[in-house]
Amino acid sequence: MLYVIAILLMLILAVLLLMNSKINQTRREMTGLPISTKFPIQQKLKYDRNVMIIVSTNCVVCQRIFKSLKHQPQRDALYLVFKEDAKTVQKFVDQHPHLRKAHVVSDISPQQLFIQATPLAYTVNQSGIIVKKQAVVSLKELNLS
Repeated sequence: MLYVIAILLMLILAVLLLMNSKINQTRREMTGLPISTKFPIQQKLKYDRNVMIIVSTNCVVCQRIFKSLKHQPQRDALYLVFKEDAKTVQKFVDQHPHLRKAHVVSDISPQQLFIQATPLAYTVNQSGIIVKKQAVVSLKELNLS
């Protein structure tokens, strides 16, 4: 009887941990700009599907994304939108020149993006309208081809 209770408690704990992970991901996806609003970018978009990843220079997950970009070809439809100011971003990109394989954007303030945690990816159409939003941990999730 004691074993059954112990197994049930372990099972409940495992389910709670799994649900907490999913809730945290959903919470991150709920922040930021809503779908079907205009993304605040000044540049003209060339492609029907553009991916904007909100990143930070001191984010651990972002560092992993930056490393994976090193082994990627040029990505014309990928935009790295940094939360930091332009001077900090320029210094960071100078230290990591492979980031220039994507467009680097540093002129959008975090207040305009309504975001606190990074990374968060938006898929934006050619008109600049957000069509999809997701929390990401790697470039593989974005299906860049």
